Amino acid sequence: MKNVEFQEEAIALQNDSAFLNACREAMERISEKAPSDHSVKILVAREDGRYRIRVRLRSAVLRFVQQSAAMSPFMALDEAVNEAFFRVRKWSLSRAS
Repeated sequence: MKNVEFQEEAIALQNDSAFLNACREAMERISEKAPSDHSVKILVAREDGRYRIRVRLRSAVLRFVQQSAAMSPFMALDEAVNEAFFRVRKWSLSRAS
């Protein structure tokens, strides 16, 4: 999956179909509310026994990196994606006003 990047310590997750599906669903959820010119990328690393997930969104009007760490890659992904979605949704609502 080209929008998900794995660091060396987390490389085994690139063959985990459940994790890749969770990443795909996360990107779709964020993309629904993101600016039309956006790009979103998920970066996966493993540091000190914890998984670190970074969700990076870039567009002309909105840019951020949301990060989370947990013992489980799914928990780290869920937390980072929820925070990223909150930021995108907040931007989307402010635009509609």
